[in-house]
Parts: sequence; C-alpha cells; structure tokens
Amino acid sequence: MFECRERAGNQAVDWIDAIDGKRRAIGADVAVAVVGGGGFTEGARNAAAARGIQLRTVEEVSVDDVVSWLGLTELVIHTLEVLHVGFEITPFSTSPRFEDSTLNPLTGIASFPMFKPLFAKCRPNQTNRAADFDLVTADQLHAIAMRKYLEDHEMPKFAVSTPIRLTLSTPQDPAISAKTTDGGLFPLARVIAIGDVRLAVKQVPVEVHSVTDSTGVVTQVVEALDDDGDGATRLTFVRTNDGKITVALHPEAPAVP
Repeated sequence: MFECRERAGNQAVDWIDAIDGKRRAIGADVAVAVVGGGGFTEGARNAAAARGIQLRTVEEVSVDDVVSWLGLTELVIHTLEVLHVGFEITPFSTSPRFEDSTLNPLTGIASFPMFKPLFAKCRPNQTNRAADFDLVTADQLHAIAMRKYLEDHEMPKFAVSTPIRLTLSTPQDPAISAKTTDGGLFPLARVIAIGDVRLAVKQVPVEVHSVTDSTGVVTQVVEALDDDGDGATRLTFVRTNDGKITVALHPEAPAVP
C-alpha cells in the first residue's frame, strides 16, 4: 500500500502509526509513505524502520523503487499464435488471368505466392490499376484478417490450436482484388483466410537501464520487451525531468500497407 501527502514540514510518528494500522487491516505486503514538500521527523523514521515501512520524499522516488514495490520481475504477455497460415481464393468465372497464380480446374481455387504484393482492398471498378494502390502480400493480407478476427472475437481463451476460417471477400461483396497480368486489378469472388489459432502466454523479464538524450539528460527506464518476429510489446517506466514516473504499455503491430 502507498500513502502520499503534500505537506510542508516534517511528518511525525502518528502518520506512521496510522499507516501501520491500515497495512495490518488489509494485509499488505509492502507499505510506503511518500511526502511532498517536507520530510520525516526522527521519531517517524525510527518507527517506520521498526515496522518495516519505507519512507520517501517525492524527489527520492526512483524507477527502481517502483519496480521493487510492485514486485515487478516479469511481464506476462498474451498473444495470438497463428499456425498453418493459408487461403482459399476463388476467382469469378469471368476473371482474367492473375499474375503469378495457378488455378485448380477441379476446385476452382487459385494459388498465389505468399510474399509477393498482389492484393488490394478495393471493390470492382473498371478503371482500377494496380499502380494506384498499395498492394499487400498474401502474408500481409492474412495479418489483416487476424486483426479482424481479434476485433470480432477478442483474444481467444483456449490454449489448444483451433482451426478458424475468416471470409474477406464474397461474390456479393468482392472487397479484395488481385493484380492481373496486364497490370489491372480484378475482384476475387471469394477470399477466406484459414489458420489454427490459440492463446500463447509468454513471461518476459524486465530490464532496468538508463537512457541519455541529445542534451545529456539521463532518464531511468524499465522495459519488458517481447519481440515475436511479427510485432513487439513494450512496458516502459520512465522518470521524467519533473520527477513524475509514468507507465506505458506499447503493443507495436507489424506495419501493413
């Protein structure tokens, strides 16, 4: 538990007695008294030392203190793990030939390379040209589909890989187009992203270090950084020049056009 006061002068032992009573009442493991504008009397310091209560002025609080008080040794990160990434892509029967694609005559399903920019999120328009759009690869298109899955369903609660199918384009609403051999764009009748998803839990240790800016000001920083290859999650504690400690969680998604 934490108690803070903005008071002039030194705080006496009666505040320490009150904090000790509250800590016992709620069963807190840590008790900290923080004062701004003053300090503590000798009696208050002796009483706090005897009862295991930590004392700080606002100016004395450090990032190391915050990490220690919170018992913060690691950050638990929940991520969506996707395996067996793939698509079922069906062109219209009147579709022109798509660049770098092969069509299965029995199923009517087309195959495209995963890492070549061939797709655009656009609806039918005879004037659409591939050069006018930021094309994405099938891999990037799948990442967009997984974000849509999270928006619609939130993070899954299951830890066992479970197959999913997410429709991005239909004959009634052909929202995805592919690049044709003549440099145009033509809508796809059906685009279904498939994969096996599950909740993955990682425990990432925190690291304490200092950062010096261009003016020579040193800032204390605590970070827990998880880089899974597709994105990163960063927890940052920063003590700024005005003495405030701020906490920020930054999920950094992969850049997709």
